[in-house]
Amino acid sequence: MYAKLAYKYSMENEHHKTAKDERIAARVSSEYKLLFEKAAMMCGLSLTDFMTTSAIKEARRVLHEHQALVSLTESDSALFVDSLMNPRNTNELPELAEAFKKYKNTMER
Repeated sequence: MYAKLAYKYSMENEHHKTAKDERIAARVSSEYKLLFEKAAMMCGLSLTDFMTTSAIKEARRVLHEHQALVSLTESDSALFVDSLMNPRNTNELPELAEAFKKYKNTMER
């Protein structure tokens, strides 16, 4: 019981960090609504609080996951910038030169 109350308190505090002046609406099937209502009840949250905290967690997870994909180490960043500032000649990369030729031929048709 105490864990449930602590969880409810942390979720409510998480949810109430900012003013609520925007609205989001979603249409769902009756089965999904019942599922969400049961889960909210198990957490001791209102349906709105449950939906909001769940959406916040998932949004943060997705952003973190995608941010990790584009994060470069300092040495990777330096290599990337160096490659942009000092591009290699296509003669040094025969596969790239061939790909350019194929692309050019495709676009001319």
